[in-house]
Amino acid sequence: MWVDAGHSAYDLQWLYELREEEEFDELLSGLTDAQVNYVYSYCMNWNPIMEEPFFDYYRLDELDLENLPTFEDEVDEKEEEPEIDLPF
Repeated sequence: MWVDAGHSAYDLQWLYELREEEEFDELLSGLTDAQVNYVYSYCMNWNPIMEEPFFDYYRLDELDLENLPTFEDEVDEKEEEPEIDLPF
């Protein structure tokens, strides 16, 4: 499929992208789900040429991953909502 798409059989860009993705997953593994969502929402950008979204690694460099918001207030608000007991 790689060669059929017009890429060289000797081009290992897919391998480099896979390694970057694995390193990125390892980097985000210590974060909560809310923090991961925050990182993705901050770093997603639009490519007008390809007309599709992409993850902008340059914006990731702007984030301080050690001091991200904890989003604990949002979790507390969700827990305070009363539960509705439905008859079914």
